[in-house]
Amino acid sequence: MITPSSLHYVATTRGSYIPDIDPKEHTLMIHSLVDRPLTFTMEDLKRLPSVTRLHFIECAGNRHNGRQKTVQESHGMTSCAEWTGVLLSTLLKECGLKSSATWFVAEGAEEVKGASSMPIAKAMDDCIIAYGMNGEALRPQQGFPVRLMTPGFEGIFHTKYLRRVKIVDRYYRNYNDYGHLDREPEEAALGFQIGLAVLSKER
Repeated sequence: MITPSSLHYVATTRGSYIPDIDPKEHTLMIHSLVDRPLTFTMEDLKRLPSVTRLHFIECAGNRHNGRQKTVQESHGMTSCAEWTGVLLSTLLKECGLKSSATWFVAEGAEEVKGASSMPIAKAMDDCIIAYGMNGEALRPQQGFPVRLMTPGFEGIFHTKYLRRVKIVDRYYRNYNDYGHLDREPEEAALGFQIGLAVLSKER
């Protein structure tokens, strides 16, 4: 059931290289619609209560498109691992959400500053700020030193090399939407809300 870390699929990095990050210098900032904007070091994150959970990640491109010649090429972009980290909800409670907070934007430290907009309800449910994978530190290909895990959402939303979470009051159209969500912002936001409702019923 668990994919070994060395065999876990790796999606395309946003940019031409994998970021070379010193974990002693890396920080995660949470700001905007919060009572107390905070910046967490890796030591700060590891001092907080942690969780370890099994979660699948699947790339949105994990399907046949006519160009692939093997099953690995057409359906190999999905894996399951044991992820360790702190719940995003724990950090947001430390910061204190303002009443107008309804969405959050997660940004990584890649060459192209890709970002993902997601409902704050998802953040308070089961999102993990993960620094461990299968009993070891995240590998560089998987977002070292810290990444966002958003169970049930396609892989593009599991932001690697996480450096910033901005709390906002509306859906933000951003890098990840281009080429992945061929919809207007209002349609995309509605799709998220429907998806969350479906996930809650399945549980």
